[in-house]
Amino acid sequence: MSLRNENGQIVIDEKEAAADIANLKKARQSLEDFKKSLTDTRKKLINVWDGKASIFFYGKSSELLSEAEKAISQITASITHIEKTVKHYKEVDKKLTENTKKSLDAISKLGGK
Repeated sequence: MSLRNENGQIVIDEKEAAADIANLKKARQSLEDFKKSLTDTRKKLINVWDGKASIFFYGKSSELLSEAEKAISQITASITHIEKTVKHYKEVDKKLTENTKKSLDAISKLGGK
């Protein structure tokens, strides 16, 4: 998503950030699909299995669902962070451009007098 320019400053690449976000959204969707599949399987098997197998499966599937939910939350937070970072640097770039233009205008006015 970023790299350092010749001055050692970090430069945000919007296209790379968008690609990162797209990849994160795909990963999040895969986890959502996994959760749905596991939940559906649980619903089907809980009524069929008896005893230790049912208890074991339910316990392990609960752990997996919890871990998937944590990962989904982390991915969502990463997406939000990338979006906020890109937005912030767009605003900084806009202000810098405006200030540079104002400075150049002021300089040109001084040179004209």
